[in-house]
Amino acid sequence: MSRKPNIIMIMTDQQRYDSISANGSTRVHTPHLDALAESGVTFERAYANCPECVPARHEVISGRNALSTGVLSNSVGMLDPSSPTLMKVLRENGYHTQAIGKMHFKPTREHFGFHDMKLSEEGASASGGDEHMAYLKAKGYLDYIPEPNGTRSHMYYIPQVSQLPKEHHSTHWVADESIAYIDAKAKSREPFFLFTSFIQPHPPFDPPTPYQYAYLPNEMEPPVRGPYDNADNYNFWQIRQNLYKCSITDPYFIKTMRAYYHGCVKFVDDMVGRIADTLTRNGMREDTIIFFVSDHGDFLGDHGCFGKRSWFDGPARIPFIFSYPGTIAPGGRNSATIAGHTDIMPTLLALAGITSAAPTDGVDLSSVMNNNDCARGTSFGVLDFGERNGSLHAVIDGTWKYIYSTADGRETLLNVTDGSNECVHYEHDRAYDAIKTKLRGRLREHYRKLGVEPRYFSGDMLIDQHLPIVQEIKDRYLHPDNDSNQGRLFQLPAWFPPAKTMQDRITGKDNIF
Repeated sequence: MSRKPNIIMIMTDQQRYDSISANGSTRVHTPHLDALAESGVTFERAYANCPECVPARHEVISGRNALSTGVLSNSVGMLDPSSPTLMKVLRENGYHTQAIGKMHFKPTREHFGFHDMKLSEEGASASGGDEHMAYLKAKGYLDYIPEPNGTRSHMYYIPQVSQLPKEHHSTHWVADESIAYIDAKAKSREPFFLFTSFIQPHPPFDPPTPYQYAYLPNEMEPPVRGPYDNADNYNFWQIRQNLYKCSITDPYFIKTMRAYYHGCVKFVDDMVGRIADTLTRNGMREDTIIFFVSDHGDFLGDHGCFGKRSWFDGPARIPFIFSYPGTIAPGGRNSATIAGHTDIMPTLLALAGITSAAPTDGVDLSSVMNNNDCARGTSFGVLDFGERNGSLHAVIDGTWKYIYSTADGRETLLNVTDGSNECVHYEHDRAYDAIKTKLRGRLREHYRKLGVEPRYFSGDMLIDQHLPIVQEIKDRYLHPDNDSNQGRLFQLPAWFPPAKTMQDRITGKDNIF
């Protein structure tokens, strides 16, 4: 029996599809990710089924969608530790399984089938349980850098230079640990699964020196904007999360933010190159599957919004690259098959020659990697924030995106083929009512198969909750006090505010000191 291939899954956090030069960007340079794409297949229509960190990552490791895992948002649900996972199946088939970096599991150190975990979580503390924080503490950096993964709170979307030297930054540490693991396994006959997961380019956008100089602000593409990009057309979660995560509208500021974001991507790209070089140095590249993906993207100012939790291309369309020399033909082929996180587990198992009885909501994409067959034509998405905050639903096919918000009953209909960069909306045009009805019908049938139709549908229509919080949020964020006009959700001004400001309301103090 021939030795099974090694598998390295590299994940980033909040990385857009168009942040890689091989994916069509002319403003950024990512030679190592480009080389990965050139050696394999890019799924150019891969979308996050749940464009939020925790549910996306649990879909990846389980091959099940959020309604099957029960992990419906960062704050709702938890995967049963006894559930089948990619790592458990690989262990059963003789693999050593290693996690390095950001997992964002619930609970944090639940192994879900990993033999070993070395964590670098964005919100970790120095109190224990995080290997990168322990490393920084031993080096003395935590004595004067309280937030080594970037200053959050009042500077969440303010571009900033990391206070750490690059060689001690989380991104470098994750690569160092991954390289050490590969070197240690080089002489072993035991195949391995390595999950290398970077925090970057998740905000705060904090490239270490010299990566803040990777791009000049004026080299960046300006955000995509259109006539529909205003609060009259936003759904509840665009107002609550995306629109006012950052309310600074100065064009140069946003270009600077984008430059620092892409500086973080450049840093990751260099680390991916180091990992790939380690495989080559050890003679392991031909025997190793590399899969590169992100959990979701970011608006970065597109349509006047920031953050995730939406199925517009910025936050939902993700890098999705498979490379396996000798099995996947080189040449940088792109596939138009719609793909998503639930497809990762069945596809990696198929590439490794492993048959599993574990249930999956995904599709094995290996069959399309050397031909043009389409494995799937429709993708479904859901984010459920609980009864008080409503839920979001999406259907994406070869032409249309349909998005529905139960909190306010608001629909969005976009044509992905019209060349408008999603700046033209069709939901209010009665000529497209039949399209909306058809897409709602697909979603209803999808939910019927999953046994959750009554939870979200009343008859043929998605439930409109008319939540009271909707108007409360609109009043607060669309008509803010003067002291909160630089970030109306949780981001505060980048300067110390006076007493009786948003900071005081959050902390319950009359003064900041």
